[in-house]
Amino acid sequence: MRKKGRPNPDQRYFMAIVALHAQSGGKSYPVCAAGTEKIIVRASNPGQF
Repeated sequence: MRKKGRPNPDQRYFMAIVALHAQSGGKSYPVCAAGTEKIIVRASNPGQF
């Protein structure tokens, strides 16, 4: 956050997404998937991530 409660427009974030697939008969079927909320990157140079 920046001064006066405004978000930093240059703030970077990631989201982790995990999916489980099952294979049967040569085909892949999605079983379930889940994702996280935004994970804020706090580093001196987040562009390197």
